[in-house]
Amino acid sequence: MQSEQTTADPIAYAFGTRKSGAPFLIRIIWFVLIGWWLGALFIAAGYLFTGLLVTIPIGWWFLNRIGRAMTLMPATVDT
Repeated sequence: MQSEQTTADPIAYAFGTRKSGAPFLIRIIWFVLIGWWLGALFIAAGYLFTGLLVTIPIGWWFLNRIGRAMTLMPATVDT
């Protein structure tokens, strides 16, 4: 009697994979010229909208995108 061996294909998990984004040099230039003050505006708008209670989703939208506004950092995808 011959036993059958079943082998499952290996599953690869990728955590925190990034989408393609701007080159590093462009991100540095963006931060120096625009990002530092745009980030401050995003923080202020986020807290303002979150404090108004009715507009909490808009406030969270601003607060979740501070990194993108300041450094053009691409969003990560957690799978």
